[in-house]
Amino acid sequence: MPVFSTVVGVYGDYEKRWHSKRGLTINRISELGHPKFDEIFTNSRTDKETIFKRYELAPNKQTLLVITGPHLDFIKLETLIKNIFDNPNFQIIIKPHPWEIGKKKYGVYLELEKNTN
Repeated sequence: MPVFSTVVGVYGDYEKRWHSKRGLTINRISELGHPKFDEIFTNSRTDKETIFKRYELAPNKQTLLVITGPHLDFIKLETLIKNIFDNPNFQIIIKPHPWEIGKKKYGVYLELEKNTN
């Protein structure tokens, strides 16, 4: 496998093994990705029914996951959520960014939930 750089950056152990099996020496592979990358290969998945029960979701609706970030324009997000919520065929899960959770900056999402239910 041709590699023209001194070091190849990879996300995790899976990619490190992949490059190594194709002849790249370990000292030329630098693992610099997200630590959760390998979890997609090692963690077991939870079935939909369990998720629906746990979060009290309707299985007959389309479920939309909205992932937030610390620099998100809340007014735009609120408008989006309210527009989606007007359609009875959809239900929404809001996943705050880890920074927002750590700094306890997710109260705006809880308020939004109260105002749309």
